[in-house]
Amino acid sequence: MTPDDIHVGNPDTYVAGVPHNQFAFLRRHAPVFRHREANGPGFWALTRHEDNVRVACDPATFRQAPALFIEERSSHVKRGGGGLMRHISSR
Repeated sequence: MTPDDIHVGNPDTYVAGVPHNQFAFLRRHAPVFRHREANGPGFWALTRHEDNVRVACDPATFRQAPALFIEERSSHVKRGGGGLMRHISSR
């Protein structure tokens, strides 16, 4: 497995449940990773708690892009929990 094999932004990834093994791999090998998207700008994924805390507590250095949206999921994706949210980078 490589980071490019992982697609945490794809709703199909969650059909069988949360892909804990993929998140564990990213935490070990690519804790701050730029995910590509076939039809989008891509997004940054931070998979370690301490990195998320740092970003959340330092708005002078890190900022959220003006748009945050909930992506519509395919009908075959299990429902429940919150919507799939994705940060859109302005870079």
